[in-house]
Parts: sequence; structure tokens; C-alpha cells
Amino acid sequence: MRLLETDAKELLSKAGISVPTGKRVSTAAEAEAVAREIGEVVLKVLGKKGRGKAGMIKFANSPAEAFEAAKELLEKSDEGLIIEKKLDILEELYVAFAVDFSISKPVLIVSKKGGVEIENQADVKKIPINILRGLTAEQAGEAVAYLGHAELSPFLQLLYKQFRKIDSELLEINPLAITANGAYVADALIEINDDSLSRQPFRQETPTGGIEAEMAGAGWSYHDLGGSVGLICSGAGLSMATLDLIQIFGGKPANFLDMAQVDGDGIYRGLEILSKKQGVRSIIISLFAGLNRCDSMAEGITRFVREKGQKVPIIVRMVGNREEEGFAILRSIGLEPYKELEAAVKKAVEVAV
Repeated sequence: MRLLETDAKELLSKAGISVPTGKRVSTAAEAEAVAREIGEVVLKVLGKKGRGKAGMIKFANSPAEAFEAAKELLEKSDEGLIIEKKLDILEELYVAFAVDFSISKPVLIVSKKGGVEIENQADVKKIPINILRGLTAEQAGEAVAYLGHAELSPFLQLLYKQFRKIDSELLEINPLAITANGAYVADALIEINDDSLSRQPFRQETPTGGIEAEMAGAGWSYHDLGGSVGLICSGAGLSMATLDLIQIFGGKPANFLDMAQVDGDGIYRGLEILSKKQGVRSIIISLFAGLNRCDSMAEGITRFVREKGQKVPIIVRMVGNREEEGFAILRSIGLEPYKELEAAVKKAVEVAV
């Protein structure tokens, strides 16, 4: 489960980590009121990646400017906005703890350059952590020496403690803002291991809301990725393979959605929820029917198209149990299904342009 930025910051603040004064808002009037209270502000769309490049972050020097900025940003938002006090930032750093499944260990990742696409950043240091020993003073010292900020050692220790406490798979601070008054979490991303949610009391305190909450309520694994190609899949492996192909063919995935052994009603519900997502220009449904059935899933797709229509093109790739029956059902409404995953993904990327 991925927490919204507001929920992630609330969690960190309760642990004693400094975050900017701010609030989640859902109307321009609420944003104006917050700006009147705290002064110069930054407004950010919640639940989106790549917000800076997409024009989803704005600054306001007055309540009136905050009202106008919020009015514009809310048109791009599924989850609302976060509005915070603007920081006088001297330096931006990157700090994260993540589970590296290739080595079965947590890893501390730091960079002297925050606010950038970290996967394309060469200036990165990674420090594997023995989970039985935890983050040692020596390792924290190594990281802060690399960053050039010795004062951050207690911050790293506290962050790692929180990372482990909440069963996080990723706790990313980007950027960590260095100011004259200390270090602040300017942006935070937290992903929680889904299998641990039953023992995490904060789940009740920090609901994600919106599309993510609806998907979670259905028992599906969903993550927002901010692109234009929507994705519905049966199985995590197939989902990851489809995501990779979307990017190989030059597209940007809008989401990750693994529905596992889904039926027709599930496909209908998934389409119903995903169609609400702003910025989606095509939807690829990638299905492998084992215990589930292609004809049942095709009936769910058909019912959705007949009742709701196609606001964006729907591309269906399905193989497996009762495949031919499923194909016949889809063809009855003018949808030509694909057997080859690559061809289906390529089509979904082409029509999303």
C-alpha cells in the first residue's frame, strides 16, 4: 500500500521527524484559508508522480494566489492537494530506505542531488544493511560524510527505525530540504508491505482515499504511476511484464493493478474505478486465465462497454481457459482481442499518444 504524501508526512511527524506545516485540502477556498494562516505556500497535487515536470506544483505568495493555483490544480487531481509553508531551501538531498529483494536486505540510498529522477542519477551511494544489526553508527556516519552533513546522523537512525516499525518496503525522502533552521521532509513516499497491514494501526488513521482506497477495498494491489496507459492485469508477474513493455514501446504506465484471479464482476469494477483516473488515454487489459475464465471476464468487459461506453480506447489481451468463447463475446461489441502481449501493448501505447 502506498500512502499519500499527507499521510506519509503525518506518520513521520508523529515519529519526531520535521515536516513543513501544511494540510490536505479539496477546495480552492480551503487552500486560500490555509495560505492566510501560514503565509507563502507551495501547492502540490496528491497521488501523482512527476508533478514538477507536469505543472502540478505551484507556489503562491498570497491567499488570492493560493486560491487561483488550487483552482487550477484541482482539475488535475483525483485525491486533492497538499498545501504547505514554503521553505527557504539551501540544499536538496535524497535519502531513502528500500528493500532490495535481489540481496534480501534493506538498503540505505543517499544522493547529494534531490528532486531529480534518482534512477538516472549517477551521484548515488547505496549501503546494504544487516537486518539483524540494523543501521549501525558507522553506516550512518558513512552516509552523512558522503552527503557532507554530519548533523544528519540522528535523522537517518530515526528514519530507519520508522522504516522497520511500519513494515515499509520503501521510505523515500525526495527532496530532504536543508534550511537555515534544519532539515525538513519536503516530499515523502512510503510503501507498506500489503501482508503486514493487519498489524499496522495507522491504516485506520491514514486512509489513502480516492482510487487507491477503492482498489484496496476490492482487495487488489494498486499503485499510481502517473502516466497515460492504464493497466488491468491478472497476476503480479504479468503486470510487471506489461509495465516493462509499455515503457519499452515508449509509453508511460498510469498505474500498476494486479487483480489476481478475477471474474467478470471484478473486471467491470476495475474498469469502473480506473476510468475515473485523470490522464488515462488508453487502458490495456492483460489477462491469463487459469482458474478464472476468459468468457466470464469478457462478459464483464462487454457489460461495462455497453453500460458506460469507452471514454478511452480499451485494448484486451487474453489467453487461457475458454479463450475462444471470450474472443467471440468481445467481437460481438466490436473489440478485437489480442493473443500476443507485445502487439496489444504496442497498440495501447500508440492510441494513448
